[in-house]
Amino acid sequence: MSSGIYIHIPFCSRKCDYCDFFSFKASSSYVDKYIDALLDEINSGKHQALSFDSIYIGGGTPSCIDASYINRILSRLYARYNLNSPEITIELNPETITCEKLQIYKESGVNRISLGVQSFASKNLEALGRHRMVDLNSLWPVIFSIFTNVSIDLMYGIPKQTLQNLREDLRSIPENIKHVSCYCLSIEPGTQLYKKSCNLNLPNDDLLLSMQETIINFLGIKDIYRYEISNYARPSFESRHNLHYWQYDNYLGFGAGAVSTISGERMENTKSMLKYLSRNYVESAYSLSENEQINEYVMLALRLIKGLDLSAFQRRFSKEKVNELLQRISDNNKFFYLKDNFAALNSQGLNLSNTIVSNLFL
Repeated sequence: MSSGIYIHIPFCSRKCDYCDFFSFKASSSYVDKYIDALLDEINSGKHQALSFDSIYIGGGTPSCIDASYINRILSRLYARYNLNSPEITIELNPETITCEKLQIYKESGVNRISLGVQSFASKNLEALGRHRMVDLNSLWPVIFSIFTNVSIDLMYGIPKQTLQNLREDLRSIPENIKHVSCYCLSIEPGTQLYKKSCNLNLPNDDLLLSMQETIINFLGIKDIYRYEISNYARPSFESRHNLHYWQYDNYLGFGAGAVSTISGERMENTKSMLKYLSRNYVESAYSLSENEQINEYVMLALRLIKGLDLSAFQRRFSKEKVNELLQRISDNNKFFYLKDNFAALNSQGLNLSNTIVSNLFL
């Protein structure tokens, strides 16, 4: 079984109003020190017996730092770990893309990019606290001349957004895009949007459902199909790395705030830059109980449109646990369907997934 590696680059040009990830404005005095600490962490890492077929470089905005750092990180991973023809993804912000950076990424082994578009409309970006200073139409030819496997992030449920506005965003997606992540805006405590939340004109629940249906139908016509609650892809272009999470595979995380889970053992890195730069990487390490593992497995697998593989669940746990799960599913049967030994949420269940899935927990 293959596993995934996640690399966290916490630096950004500026922090967006909706962002609650561990990130902060890049400082040249910190970047060098951080990358050195990150390379040391990779070098001291264990689990060389595992095979890895995905690397995901996220943040923050990895493209806001010099591309040579990405080359060094990937070189160190290749030297230290068993990489099996990996899908290597890097997150990019349109404002930080240059042809030179893209070429260096490609030469370093990156074969998939994920572009944080969020919206093609300036008024939507302003509502999110983002200000695009680059013409995407001039960027696409550069991007597609170097990379064929390109994913974009879009948001919906943006303040004052209408269905027509959403359709305009969807129509702006280039034909060559292989993968689209469509996330409903979530107002998280501690963000700038949260401080303004009482004054935000957010779409109501009915409009949000209409927006989601519009996204599913529009992308489906373009042969980009929903395979996870918030993710859509052309056939064979699903995110290999994220599938590792949703299938509850092993994964290693490197960088401040990164998380690793290997065979039920979880390790969480510190979010203190001072500690991380001092090589005090780990904040906590603990074993997940069997029930905790089962609950996480169920929660993640049911995000997938195809659902939870009951055979894989039984191999990992037991026949008795499968029977317990099927009984709880039966108690909520109007939200599920069973097909080819998979248990999956139907359309009604997907819309209520958080509530439904919590009913299945041990």
